[in-house]
Amino acid sequence: MASFANGAVSMPAAAKAESCRMARRTYSVAPTTDSSVAIDAASAIGELGPKAKAAAPQLVAALKHPKLRFTAANTLGQIGVNSPEAITVLIDLLKNDPAREARRSAAGALGAFGPAAKAAIPALGAALKGDVGGGWWVAADALGKIGGAEVVPILMEALVNPDPDIRLTSMRGLGKLGVLARPALKALEKARQEDPRGSNRAAAAEAVRKIKQASTPVNDIPHSANP
Repeated sequence: MASFANGAVSMPAAAKAESCRMARRTYSVAPTTDSSVAIDAASAIGELGPKAKAAAPQLVAALKHPKLRFTAANTLGQIGVNSPEAITVLIDLLKNDPAREARRSAAGALGAFGPAAKAAIPALGAALKGDVGGGWWVAADALGKIGGAEVVPILMEALVNPDPDIRLTSMRGLGKLGVLARPALKALEKARQEDPRGSNRAAAAEAVRKIKQASTPVNDIPHSANP
């Protein structure tokens, strides 16, 4: 996948289909000068999920290819490779790639790595606050999946982001963090009352419920009387 020619040679649909079938069987992409074939094959590998982790080295190399980086980032997230090299490359892609869709794709892939992608938290926070264009709820989603106390203040700040989808995803992420998100309760209560979108107010209320429930000692939870 890393040895592409600069020019793309078109390939018949039947040959593309065979390339995808081969990728599913071998968890690898055969060398080709047609970037569209490699993109289709990489997507086919992503559909296989974690059992296709053997494809990780090719996919990491493909992150440096201008026509493949978007699909490679998505596929790495789909197969869930816990690769420090992949995380490093994805962080660089998120911070420096000139294409917004490639940056968003990298953010989504980083979230799929979960806590192993902790090093991506600063870059994801920066994207959440400063990247132009819509769709950056993916950064909030990734932060929630990575988890840890470090993401709480970032998601709290995002509760007043102008983008309603970022606010919604941040509320959901805080709810999933449970007791770690106790510092966010006041801000969530405010969002529950004041967010202009009804679905967001409901999400804030649910996040408050989850955090309070996670913070309640087991012995303090009411139990029904035995018959």
